[in-house]
Amino acid sequence: MFNYKQGSQSYCNDYSQQPMSMSLDIPQSPLTTQHDGEESTFAESRQPLMPHSIQSTIPLYVAQTPKSTSNIPTPIIQNIVSTCTVGTTLDLKKIAMHARNAEYNPKRFSAVVMRIREPRTTALIFNSGKMVVTGAKSEDASRLAARKYARIIQKLGFNVRFSDFKIQNLVGSVDVHFAIHLEGLSVGHSQFSSYEPELFPGLIYRMVKPRVVLLIFVSGKIVITGAKTREAISEAFNQIYPIVRSFKK
Repeated sequence: MFNYKQGSQSYCNDYSQQPMSMSLDIPQSPLTTQHDGEESTFAESRQPLMPHSIQSTIPLYVAQTPKSTSNIPTPIIQNIVSTCTVGTTLDLKKIAMHARNAEYNPKRFSAVVMRIREPRTTALIFNSGKMVVTGAKSEDASRLAARKYARIIQKLGFNVRFSDFKIQNLVGSVDVHFAIHLEGLSVGHSQFSSYEPELFPGLIYRMVKPRVVLLIFVSGKIVITGAKTREAISEAFNQIYPIVRSFKK
C-alpha cells in the first residue's frame, strides 16, 4: 500500500538537495498510480500547439485591385477587308486547277475563291488581276495575306506586280451588357435609324460622321461596319454609347 505521507516527505527531501533549475521538464506522457488495481491519471499529456489554433487579433489587409473608373466596353476588330492588284490579266481556270484550296465556278461567281491558313483569310481573285482579301484581324495580317496570294499566283507563271493595297472596310463588334429598347431608339432617332424586325432583327443606324453603319440588337450587341480606320470605329462607338444608354431597358 502506498504511503502518501512518507512519499511526500521523501520527495521534499530529494528536491531540497537538488540545485535550483530555471527549466522544468514537462512530462509528455500521463502520470499514473495504482489505487486498488485501478489506474488514475494525475496529468494529461500536453500536445504541441498547432498553428491553425492560434487566432491573431491583428486585422488582415488584403490588397485589392482598383476598380476601373469607366465601365464602357471597347470595340474589337472582327474582320478587315482589303483590296490590291497583281498588275496583270489572270487565267482563272489555270489558277483553280493548279493552286491548292482554290475554287472556281464561273456560273455562280466570276472569281476564284482561294484560302490560306496563316493568316486565316479568304481571297477573291478576278480575271482583271484585282484581289479582295477578307477575314484578317489586323491591318498587317491583311497585307501579309495579300502578298501571300500574289506569291502563289506568281509561282503559277504569271508576271505579278503587287500594288495598290488598300484597307476598304473594318468590322468591329462590342457588347454593352444591357438590353436596348429598339422601338424607342427608332422613334427618337428616326432620321438615322431603320428598324423592321420582320425583315431583320437589328436596328440599322447610319451615322454621318464618321460615316459608318451600326447594327444594334436588343441583346446589347453592336456591330460597326464601313469604317476604314480603327479611330473611326472608336469614335462611332463613343457617340452611340450614350444614345443606347438612354434607351436601356
